[in-house]
Amino acid sequence: MLDRLPVLLPWLPLALAIPFAALCLYLVLALKREVRALTKRVSARPELEADIRRLSAELEELRSRLEDCQQPRASTAAWMPQPAAVNLNRRGQILRLHRKGKSLQEIAEILQVSHGEVGLMVKVHDISAVSGSLL
Repeated sequence: MLDRLPVLLPWLPLALAIPFAALCLYLVLALKREVRALTKRVSARPELEADIRRLSAELEELRSRLEDCQQPRASTAAWMPQPAAVNLNRRGQILRLHRKGKSLQEIAEILQVSHGEVGLMVKVHDISAVSGSLL
């Protein structure tokens, strides 16, 4: 057997290279197959791109709504409801504006009540404040 060694020795690298080459070829083909399968899966989901666009639009809408919420609010006169019967809330609003130095006419315009009603509320408050301090 040792006498055949010089004849077989040149063929040894070739004998080792053939299985290695076959293994490499198998791995390359398997990789190609996997890439093809993944490509098919991704291309089978065109609605994914539409979902991404829809979610992006919703996100932008939510951002704009958040910015609107963070804007400073308009004065109370801009959102006041239509005048109703005078109640304690209206009385408090009149007195608060009077304490801030607004004239009776300005208060009447802001709260959309009559000038006489504002004057009456202020007078009643002044009288009750004076009579309360005398007790």
